[in-house]
Parts: sequence; C-alpha cells; structure tokens
Amino acid sequence: MKFLFFLFSVVLLEGCTSSRVTENRTLLKEYAYCKCFQNASGDTSYFIQDVSLSIYFDIANYNFSAYDKIDSLSRASVTEIKPIEIADYQNKKAIFFNCFNFYKSKQLDSIVKTLDKKITRSW
Repeated sequence: MKFLFFLFSVVLLEGCTSSRVTENRTLLKEYAYCKCFQNASGDTSYFIQDVSLSIYFDIANYNFSAYDKIDSLSRASVTEIKPIEIADYQNKKAIFFNCFNFYKSKQLDSIVKTLDKKITRSW
C-alpha cells in the first residue's frame, strides 16, 4: 500500500512539475515576442510606460542568463525583418507579423526547451 501511495505521489508531482515547466516556457516565449517588438519598433517612448517585460521577468522563473539568451535571439530575429517591396506597403516593415512568426518558430521552441535547466524555482 505504501508503494502505491509513493508511486501515485511521484506521478502527481511529475505532472505538476511538467505543467509548470510548460507554463514557464510559454512565459519565456511571450517575453521573447515582447523583446522582438521592442527591438524592432525603435520607439522606446512606448516601452517607458509599459512594464510587460518586467512582469514576464518576474513571473517566469528563469535566471539572468536565460533572458540574455532570449534577448540576443530576439535582436537577431529583428535583423531579418526587411521592408516589404510591394508598392502598396511603401517599403514598410511587418513588425508584428514577423515577431509573431518568431514567437511561433521551431527555433524559439528549441532554444526555450534548452533553457529548462535555467529555471530557478523548483516545486
């Protein structure tokens, strides 16, 4: 009977830990999306009033090096955003569109998964 209780506890704990890791990954990806938009926009006056990045930093449980990695990756993704040459778009950039594609990318998913070891809070 004790063994069954122990086994049940392990399975339950593993499930809770797994869902929290998934939640942290999602938060880190959302942070990456915000950083992409911030880096691409060039208009820092908006971000003076917006505390979203700080909130993500506080609620996603990663250490500083994880955020540094995401910041670097976000900056790199912004360099790939090129003006659209179709006349109707007047050489403007599709910032939200490209940042959202970055957010959904397999590259970001892969990097975020490697950062699980950078999660600071254990449960």
